[in-house]
Amino acid sequence: MSDDTPTQRFDAQVPGGEEKRKSRLPLILGIIGGILLLVVILLLILLLRGQGTPSAAGTTSPIPTVTPSETPVATPTPTPTQVVAPPPTAAPPVNHHVTITGYSMNPIHVDCSATAPAGAQNLSISWHSINGTKAYFGVQTSDAETGGMGWILPPNGNQHNFPSGYDPYTYQCGNASQTYTITITGPTGKVSKTITIFRK
Repeated sequence: MSDDTPTQRFDAQVPGGEEKRKSRLPLILGIIGGILLLVVILLLILLLRGQGTPSAAGTTSPIPTVTPSETPVATPTPTPTQVVAPPPTAAPPVNHHVTITGYSMNPIHVDCSATAPAGAQNLSISWHSINGTKAYFGVQTSDAETGGMGWILPPNGNQHNFPSGYDPYTYQCGNASQTYTITITGPTGKVSKTITIFRK
């Protein structure tokens, strides 16, 4: 055989090698497919656990979780209590008696000295009463209605109610003291009150 003769290369073939590779291929593909399927299932489980409540797209704020409302507890209705009003108290009896509520004369001590200012002996007199209709004024008497000046005066008044010539009313300096009585009369009777004035 010459050197110019082309030579052919023959690969060594293992009998039955091609068939073994073909028979292993579905097994390898099945294992890979099973592993991929397990990975997909695990990913889906993880996604479903981590996802929780779906949030709106484009928002970052968490969705508030709804807590179950508490069951309202029924409060017992209070039983109305009846307030018993106390019995009305009897009104105090109306006083129909004639009463002198105020009688005053000033000054109590009159300056009758030569150096006394003018009008020092003038007396300021006033009286007040209830249930009275008339007043009487008297000097040195205990009942001005029967032993007084004879003036009919209002049941409430002062020396300005005296007749002309007696206002102001002056203390008689010739006396060391003098008593002045006011008597009030009314439908239920009369009452008198006396004041004594002294000379200094």
